[in-house]
Amino acid sequence: MNDARIKELIESKRLIPRPKDTQLIKTLLLSAERTAVAVQKIVSHFTLTEEMSTLVFREMYEAIRQLGDARWRIIGYEVSNSHGTSMEILKEEKVTQALKLQKLEQFRAIRRNANYQAHTVLVEQAEQILDFWGSCGKEILENLKREVT
Repeated sequence: MNDARIKELIESKRLIPRPKDTQLIKTLLLSAERTAVAVQKIVSHFTLTEEMSTLVFREMYEAIRQLGDARWRIIGYEVSNSHGTSMEILKEEKVTQALKLQKLEQFRAIRRNANYQAHTVLVEQAEQILDFWGSCGKEILENLKREVT
């Protein structure tokens, strides 16, 4: 993230400079991992249906968002009420399937529509975010863990 963009996010009050809090970062990462594991266990025991898809999507989205919050904390900032800011930093992560990081904005829009417009998340959208976790989320999680250990 370049300095000009960080300055813009601070001025718009979407980022707050904070000292690095290793314990909080570890807690965010643990929460993200536990949420993802729980969702994956549920999906492995039940057929993913339309009734489950919104729940699955929201929870996996939350796990991914927490990775973004952890990344910001590692570099000395706290996100202030902006999922977009949490997701924006993740677009710069070094992962094997970096092209999939482009889906983060789409995921944010789907989650927003589900939460604020009462849209039902489609089964295929829930499958996409599960696939994203498997191909990118786990790798980001492991990379962040290495940085704070």
